[in-house]
Amino acid sequence: MTLECLPHQKETIQKYRKVTRIDQARMILAVQSGQTQEVVAEQNNVPRTTLEHWIKRKKELKNRHDPLITKSLESPAGLASLHRLLIGAILIFHTDGGCGLPSIHKFLKISTISNYVGASLGTLHKVSCQIDRLLKKFGESERERLGMLMPRRKITGCGDETFFGGEMLIVFMEAISGFILAEQKEEKRDAETWEKVLQSALEGLNVDLIQVTGDEAGGLTSAVTNLLCIDKSSDLFHIQQNITKGLTSHLARRTKCAEESLQASKEAKEKSWAELRQRFSESTKEDPKAVKVRKKMLKACEQEEACQRHLEIVKDEQKRAQEAR
Repeated sequence: MTLECLPHQKETIQKYRKVTRIDQARMILAVQSGQTQEVVAEQNNVPRTTLEHWIKRKKELKNRHDPLITKSLESPAGLASLHRLLIGAILIFHTDGGCGLPSIHKFLKISTISNYVGASLGTLHKVSCQIDRLLKKFGESERERLGMLMPRRKITGCGDETFFGGEMLIVFMEAISGFILAEQKEEKRDAETWEKVLQSALEGLNVDLIQVTGDEAGGLTSAVTNLLCIDKSSDLFHIQQNITKGLTSHLARRTKCAEESLQASKEAKEKSWAELRQRFSESTKEDPKAVKVRKKMLKACEQEEACQRHLEIVKDEQKRAQEAR
């Protein structure tokens, strides 16, 4: 970064002018080719002392690293290659892969690439923001260009709201491809807002929206059925919820009742056993009532086995229903 005076201003008023690292490398290469520092500095409108600082910096890099590598990386072609590497790393690992900028900063430091290109978190953040702006601009231009070329087709859309940083975003995408047609910040999610979002999402595209899938929110449902007059289908969650209400809860109640019946039969059996032991302990002779108690105990055992089989059946039915859902 150098200082440059505006022609119509006093010499004390200055503004910064950025000189790229590639331009710096070209000036250093010109000096190394035989031109004087004064001539190169004057031709490129930079102070001679600044040019001398850049030359000194390159010499120091050669002393700290392999001179051949430094000569290659500090050349215009080498710096351009490093810049492509930096942009590719941010694009793939940060923008697309979700890797944080501090990790990329560590990579640049450990690999010593930070000695040749800017690698501070502030610099990486600026590059990342610039990539985001260029991607958005490229997407808009490609959408406009390809929208006119695409054949007519009918599509199904999926809509929902999401919240990020305390703000509400309305998202609308094409169901099969997953292409995001709209992702914009809105204050409301009523029918009029959804209609505006859907219409702007399809603007410039050669498509017919025949169906929208989403939750049962009143705004989205009203916009699709009443304002756009097309079909509205529920998303998977609400379909599963309806199945749960109609079937799963009923099966869960059956299982609970079967468990309670099994517990009651076990208690009845234990009670019969206790009564039978008491009969034998109180009398050594054959007690006619003991026969009835034994029959009662056998019936309790049969009832317990029946309850156990019934519980296994209803549990199996509940499990198969859950898997099918």
